[in-house]
Amino acid sequence: FYVVTRYEDGCLFLTATILQQALTVEQTGTLTRDELSVHRYTDIMGEDSLDVIELAKVDSSIQGDSGNNMDRAILNCRLPDGGEIPVAHYDKVQAVPFDFERRRSGCIVRGITGNNLLIIKGAFDEVLSLCSSMRFHGKSEHLDHEVRRRFSQRATHMNKQGHRVILVATRNLGKLRLVDDLELGTLEIGMTVEGMISFVDPPKDDAKDAVARLTELGV
Repeated sequence: FYVVTRYEDGCLFLTATILQQALTVEQTGTLTRDELSVHRYTDIMGEDSLDVIELAKVDSSIQGDSGNNMDRAILNCRLPDGGEIPVAHYDKVQAVPFDFERRRSGCIVRGITGNNLLIIKGAFDEVLSLCSSMRFHGKSEHLDHEVRRRFSQRATHMNKQGHRVILVATRNLGKLRLVDDLELGTLEIGMTVEGMISFVDPPKDDAKDAVARLTELGV
């Protein structure tokens, strides 16, 4: 019999036990190779935007050893011609590691103007719920209900196409900096949606057979 433990972001985590002539095989794993690569980086209207991937690269580089496979994919992302994606210089103020309950990571960095910038990236719904404005053609505009709805539909469509999706958002903190974790919740409000990053996560060669076996067993 197979026991499915959880399904998350396109990965089926399962523990399988097959009984035949007193022989038991136990297996745990996912149906994908965990070889993530960036598919697209777009603004809230679906237009390609280098600003989105640049901000994501800032946070991914700040995460360091705490980063995950999405961070590695972002740091490895290149321009269509193979060139390096340019990133503005920021000084690290504080890192906010990825948290499975919050479903996002973040950082506070200081730019050349001396102002602090909060950058967060993570699960679409969680990050979008923190935002009240959006970045479009370099300007911050109000995020109304209709735009929010269409944006969510676009993310759902990407998910159905087999892509993992995360959202990137920012907030200018001025001279303010994060003192402790308790203050973080008061800072992650009124944020600006910068855009969405989608990832390709190719299936393992035996994924089709694994799903077929699960189906035959009624899972």
